Amino acid sequence: MRVFDTSGNEIMSFFPYGEGFTGGVRVDTGDINGDGILDIITAAGPGGGPHVQVFDSRTGQLITGGLNNFYAYAPNVTTGVFVAAGDVNNDGYDDIITAPDAGGGPHVQAFSSADGSTLQNFYAYYPNFVGGVRVESADLNQDGFADIITVPGSSGGPHTRAFSGVDLADLSNFFSGSPTNADGLFIAGGISNILVENPAPTSALFTNPAITTNTETPEDITLDNLTKKKTWQDDADEFFQSAEEIDKLFSGLGIE
Repeated sequence: MRVFDTSGNEIMSFFPYGEGFTGGVRVDTGDINGDGILDIITAAGPGGGPHVQVFDSRTGQLITGGLNNFYAYAPNVTTGVFVAAGDVNNDGYDDIITAPDAGGGPHVQAFSSADGSTLQNFYAYYPNFVGGVRVESADLNQDGFADIITVPGSSGGPHTRAFSGVDLADLSNFFSGSPTNADGLFIAGGISNILVENPAPTSALFTNPAITTNTETPEDITLDNLTKKKTWQDDADEFFQSAEEIDKLFSGLGIE
């Protein structure tokens, strides 16, 4: 496990599960003990038990004053675990969200960082799905409670879901690609307020990227130079008012 600053300099390096473990480590960050500093959350990959730990990002030691060392599932589960962090119960401390990797059911849990109690406990997909679940967290509906976002691992379709952190209400439920694509997904979540200039009408399902609208008057055209188009009545009146044109017409017909 290595931590770098934005310049690429290594801040610290440590082995959360011993140097002999080669199953990989899953990581996330969150302020678990409420000291205002993000902590490092780790979970063992395939071959390791469902062992979740939380380390102080300044010292590389297990944090004090919060949930820091526990098994998210039975100790004999060796599928590996994915982790995420978010304040699910809105108590000011980030809680820990877990889900098994391939080989385990789609069993998602959220644990209180204060006392380790289970805040949420549910199956994100059909219980017999064993492709693993990747988890993330964000306050999607901006109610102050972190919500739980899930996608299936390999062998599952691109079925993205978001559950309310309060009551597991279905906040979002869609396929992010072809339902027949069973490669699995990874997920990230966040809130972004992006202003879109001149958005397409909400009733328009498709827009043509080759068509643009320019609301500015071209520099070589001014409104003063624009004239009203004449009607056919205007043209007729002008014609008959011109004796010269009438003479030319009758001369052409051989009429004197």
